[in-house]
Amino acid sequence: MSQDLNLIENSNTVFVRYDLKDLNTEKKIITEGVSLEKNYTIYNYYFKTANGIIDKLNPIKLIFSGSLGSFKDKYLYFRVCKSFLKKNKKTIITKKFIDKIGYKKTKELLDNAKVIFLVDSSEIENNQVLIKQVVFLNIANQ
Repeated sequence: MSQDLNLIENSNTVFVRYDLKDLNTEKKIITEGVSLEKNYTIYNYYFKTANGIIDKLNPIKLIFSGSLGSFKDKYLYFRVCKSFLKKNKKTIITKKFIDKIGYKKTKELLDNAKVIFLVDSSEIENNQVLIKQVVFLNIANQ
């Protein structure tokens, strides 16, 4: 495992990577505008239950709501060079890492983060990575 759990736990900022190729993940584009400010996208990370069934009722759910959406704050998004992924691979949470540490620990990491950024692999263009601030929707605490 290339991620450093200790480093991630002691950081105020958490980076999560989304990749369409990962199993048990889902990207739902609710609204897609002409610019990122108009987009509203939900990223779900699912887990298997003890009997091997995928639990779609309790995902790790991250939401990007453009600049306003249904949330009050303006959310950041910016582009960085693709080398950012390699330089920060110890602190970027992947689906493989999520599966390894489990639902409870992943939820704890996201709950404790002051800021969560998402890197969607499908949005890497011209050697530039789009990084979007997202919100962790903690379904279990609602």
